[in-house]
Amino acid sequence: MEIVIASLALSAIGILVKTTTGQVSPAFALCIRSLFHVLVLTPFILKAGFRVQLKREALLRGICGFAGMILYFVSLQKLPLTLATSIFWSAPVFTLIFSHAAERKRFAPHESFSIGLILIGIFLLSGQNDAHTMGFELSSFAIALLSSVGIGGSYYYLGTLTRAKEAPLSITYSFSLLMFLFSAPFALSSTPKSLSAPMIGALMGIAVLAIFYQFLITRAYAKTTPDRAATMQVTLIPMISILADRLLFAHSLTWLSTTALTFLLAGNFIKRYPISLPRLRAAHALIILVFLSTLPKALAITEKELQGTWSLVSFSKVEDGRESTWCEKPFGTLSYFAGNRMSVSINCMNPAAPDQVTGNPADMVFYSGTYSIDTGDAVIHHVQNSSDPTRIGHDHIRYAKAQGNRIELTGMGSKGPLRIIWEKL
Repeated sequence: MEIVIASLALSAIGILVKTTTGQVSPAFALCIRSLFHVLVLTPFILKAGFRVQLKREALLRGICGFAGMILYFVSLQKLPLTLATSIFWSAPVFTLIFSHAAERKRFAPHESFSIGLILIGIFLLSGQNDAHTMGFELSSFAIALLSSVGIGGSYYYLGTLTRAKEAPLSITYSFSLLMFLFSAPFALSSTPKSLSAPMIGALMGIAVLAIFYQFLITRAYAKTTPDRAATMQVTLIPMISILADRLLFAHSLTWLSTTALTFLLAGNFIKRYPISLPRLRAAHALIILVFLSTLPKALAITEKELQGTWSLVSFSKVEDGRESTWCEKPFGTLSYFAGNRMSVSINCMNPAAPDQVTGNPADMVFYSGTYSIDTGDAVIHHVQNSSDPTRIGHDHIRYAKAQGNRIELTGMGSKGPLRIIWEKL
């Protein structure tokens, strides 16, 4: 139960970090989180009479944890939540590798098989959209992967500390103290001039959830092996992230996400409940058949369906799961041409003068460029020209759902999560 609650807490931290994108640096968020932990835990440490002894394992855990968390926060700012989280949670693979290397143990057949399934699941989740078509730099993916290596090492050393009968409170406090000391110099060089009330609330939410998570995960690791505890998290957290992406950031759950989760669940089950070699081979064959059966015979939406001119029906923004109209009377056209060219123009009518547009640049969307259809349901607009210069050179990802002679496009716009319905002319 501790693992489940801890996974929910860590998923909520990822969501809050995502909302702080561009407003505070990852180091500043991590420093505030760690400082809050130290201040809250110090009275309990003094009351319990613990002496903070930074053993070698605790120091190594702090180094690995700091590197892993700072890189994870960076990847959350650069990548979609599901993508960053799924790559990050390849950490159990590294935890298992570190523990086996330290103990000089060979991998059992079911362990090798389960690791393979988990890696395939993470790979499929990471490959929901091609790195180039999404406009993300490959360095962003490398940052996310390195963060998983750091966290994998941190969990390995956490396991060694709990097996040495270190008190959970002492382990949590020493880790938070090290995280604060490591992040403080970077935070001082990137301190924002001012913070809004919502931003302060988000930072405090990160701090409270993180201390709750650290305490729970320490208790969980005291009851089981590091690789089993971490493997449980690799299943739960990507599932929660996919749901959050859909509800909060208007990202759809595609066939690829469903297939990837099947691999994660299967890998986690086999790793926790070893099976004999003949059954392992049978399970291997079954997983391959399931995977092949889920491969789509065609794209969710074809170029033939997409090409043409579409008239705007509705333009809504999504906030906290609720929809509201982007402006009072939006109108516009969207065109997809042969040769993968596209253009879109949207304006807002002036309520005071029904035959005139508002003239407000914030109520206009004009851009053109090329488009591509990614595996699943993603249509990517590669902007080459725009009335807003900040759009030029960037990609806009839209998740398309065909509805007869209409299409629904969802995704992240400059104004946040959006949902647009177009009707074919």
